[in-house]
Amino acid sequence: MPSQTVTFDFDPSLPVARQVEQVLAAIASGQIAPDLGQQIVSAIGTLSNIRATEELSERLAILEAKAVN
Repeated sequence: MPSQTVTFDFDPSLPVARQVEQVLAAIASGQIAPDLGQQIVSAIGTLSNIRATEELSERLAILEAKAVN
C-alpha cells in the first residue's frame, strides 16, 4: 500500500491529549481515514513514551550527580 500525505489541523506543541483530540476531530470530520488516524495516534503515543523515558533518565542523572556531590 503506497504511503499517503494528509493535511489537517495539528499542533505538535500541545499536550499529548490535545494532539490525540486533534486527530480524533480529523477522523470525525472525514479529513483522515480511521485506520490512518489510529496509526497517527499510535505514533503520538510512542513518541510520548520515548520523551517520558528520556525525561526520567535526565532527572535520574541530575539526582545521582547531586547525591555524589
